[in-house]
Amino acid sequence: MPKNHYPKQGRNMHYKLIVTDEMEKLLNKHIEYLLNKFKSKQAASHLLDSLESLYNHLGTNPFLYRKSQDPVLYNFHYREAKLTGLDYIVIYKIKNTTVYILGIFNCLENYSGKIDTANNTKNG
Repeated sequence: MPKNHYPKQGRNMHYKLIVTDEMEKLLNKHIEYLLNKFKSKQAASHLLDSLESLYNHLGTNPFLYRKSQDPVLYNFHYREAKLTGLDYIVIYKIKNTTVYILGIFNCLENYSGKIDTANNTKNG
């Protein structure tokens, strides 16, 4: 599995996608878990394919997904997208024409306190 999984910036994308370092770390953790704990290359591949599909949607229309239901993240205008057919949620924030992909979490995780609301879009 690739260490870095960056979105392809297609010509139909109207929004620039930025994958944060924290998102990369979390994604690598989930991929390693699927490969080492469950010994499932298929599950890891499915996760990456679903993520790439999500990136395509976010690049075209990031408003497609709802604002976070977590009160803290909601106040910071974070959004969440559930990966189709998987128990993973991707947290992101839209700032002008840039989408910051901040983290990926299992749906059962308490991810609210794991998102750095102060520093994750400091360049945007």
